[in-house]
Amino acid sequence: MGFCCSAVLAFFTSCSSGDGATASADASPPEDVQPMLTAESCVGGVLGTLDTSIGNIGYASGTMQGEAKHLAQEGCITELQLRFAREEGCQLDLTLQSVEGAWALTGGNLAVDEKCALTDAEGSFGVYAMESADATGALVGPQVYNGSDEVACMSAAGLSLLGKATFSDGQNSIEVTFNNLSVSGEFFTATTETGTCPIEAIACVDAFCGADEYGVKCGTCDIGYDCDAGQCALNTCPPQPPFGTHPFNSLTDLTVYDCDGNPVQLHELCGAPVGYFNLLAGW
Repeated sequence: MGFCCSAVLAFFTSCSSGDGATASADASPPEDVQPMLTAESCVGGVLGTLDTSIGNIGYASGTMQGEAKHLAQEGCITELQLRFAREEGCQLDLTLQSVEGAWALTGGNLAVDEKCALTDAEGSFGVYAMESADATGALVGPQVYNGSDEVACMSAAGLSLLGKATFSDGQNSIEVTFNNLSVSGEFFTATTETGTCPIEAIACVDAFCGADEYGVKCGTCDIGYDCDAGQCALNTCPPQPPFGTHPFNSLTDLTVYDCDGNPVQLHELCGAPVGYFNLLAGW
């Protein structure tokens, strides 16, 4: 029986036999052709809680999907869009960008519904948009892609969030802090030629008490001191009781006299950076 073959395409071959039957080779793509990588290809997770003014939202069993941009040469992440979701609802979307060399929280949405199980959320259901003007945010942890691929799934191990923001639906507002959220797994990243590497964000750099710009609690002051703009200062004037000479007491108000014999009340000196007394006694 005669048998002839002719090439039709680069990956296909047709063969005809004497009885008119035609056989085709396998039309599947070559083994070295990989499917296109997308954000859905990278599986991430989220740990911790979202602290809000209407209750805390736990994301311990939630998922994270991230899509980032990194500089081709330096490898540093310059933008990251995050989506936190869970079966119980309360989806959170955040966008962080490097602005003038520092991380900034530039956008976001929070969906509040009955499944969130927030104790103070009744009457507040809906989608809230972030008010970016007063928002602060940053990534903490490894933020450099060390590979050479233009697109890849980058490890999110060791990454966590800093920041706070106000979300509004036009009528109601929700205060949110992200300082107890960390991510795991992987997120998608692609190269970019624009942007600058952000400096490392560090909490409580200029604050020793109260909350810093990210909403992180930096500590408390000792008895007798108040927290003023992140610094511990003596109690505000006028001096407050108890008065006496025991530890943490305020000095009792006394009348002293200057060199010209004019009376000066001790408490009038409250708030002065320094007080100088020259006491003379004769006998």
